[in-house]
Amino acid sequence: MQDLKGIDLHLLACLDALVSEGSVTRAAERMQLSQPAMSQTLNRLRDLFRDPLLVRTGRGMVATPRALELRGVVRDTLRTFTQALSDGTEFDAGTTHARLTLAVTDYTVSILMPHLLPLLRREAPDLQLVLVTPDHNRVREWLENGDIDLMVGYLRELSEGLRAVELYRDQMCCLASAQHPSIHGTMDLDAFIASGHVCRGNASTSQFAVEEAIDQALERIGRQRRVMLRTQSAFGMAQAVAHSDLLGCMANIGAPVYASILGLQVLRLPFEVPPLPVSMVWHERTHRQPAAKWFRDAIRRCNAWTQVTSAGQQA
Repeated sequence: MQDLKGIDLHLLACLDALVSEGSVTRAAERMQLSQPAMSQTLNRLRDLFRDPLLVRTGRGMVATPRALELRGVVRDTLRTFTQALSDGTEFDAGTTHARLTLAVTDYTVSILMPHLLPLLRREAPDLQLVLVTPDHNRVREWLENGDIDLMVGYLRELSEGLRAVELYRDQMCCLASAQHPSIHGTMDLDAFIASGHVCRGNASTSQFAVEEAIDQALERIGRQRRVMLRTQSAFGMAQAVAHSDLLGCMANIGAPVYASILGLQVLRLPFEVPPLPVSMVWHERTHRQPAAKWFRDAIRRCNAWTQVTSAGQQA
């Protein structure tokens, strides 16, 4: 008990920030402290835990094994205490300074942000929102560890401890340049197969749900695409399509956004692909957390998901 006299919750929060950010400057910004104050806090933590915690390398500041071990314990402690304080209290979005992390692709950002941001600025002007690109191989781990609070997207299966609410189901369509040399408004299966394609994701590790759905549908009819280029972003894929004779596949709801910016054709796919369910996914630990509950409700209320277009189906 004597050792606990030098520890408070703010100090533990600073430890979490230092290890997560790997930078005294960024940790200070996150905790709204000056850099000298955070440096003093780091020295205090080093004395308390008898470990350097962060060491300087050629790649910047790197957490020690002891620091990584402590971060897990610290996060559990902060989470438990925050939950105890917040349960049964009314959440005031207008005054909150909560910091929430949302895992979402750039495609979904293009759909969600035009609707969600005005709502946030109006109802929760001081809420801090951090967007990260989801890695579907690690999203469960991120949710369990508290690295993210919510994911919006497609999850192949729901593991224990996770909750989900389906937001909408979206059909697939195809994008082609408006100046494509041979495709003008319509496209048959032979033209689709004969063309080169741009795909998102890495074929061996992290394939995007849209790409998996397309490839599985083609496999069912004994056909296969010629993938000429891979990229990690929807905008990168759309740009490549706009400046070449390559094709790219995308969900209907967001396709007109990219088409209007880059001058693209939105085409009906010449084969059947089941619609993909897009959901909000979160962990049981944040199910009753007031800020997270409010944010999930805000996503439901922002009307982004009611704007599903049939442009791809009508093309």
